[in-house]
Amino acid sequence: MSNEMAKLNSEWKIQDNCLVREFSFKGFNKVMSFTNAVAWIANQMNHHPEMLINFKTCSVRSTTHDECNSVTDKDYELAIAIDKLLKSH
Repeated sequence: MSNEMAKLNSEWKIQDNCLVREFSFKGFNKVMSFTNAVAWIANQMNHHPEMLINFKTCSVRSTTHDECNSVTDKDYELAIAIDKLLKSH
């Protein structure tokens, strides 16, 4: 797993069997745009994270439920896609 973590932004952490990161933005509209983009990507991957949305932040928690709530390649692939999303904006 350490090889997989090396591919991600250093702000990603493993916490309670989840891959977790908090994202900060300048306001609610930016948070919602990001959240909707993540939702679209996740739906395309058929891997749906938990997201907690606040006025200027969105926390993403990803785990693989059908693998005993553990972090798997699906979670890393989603995190990589989210990192790429941020680099493109």
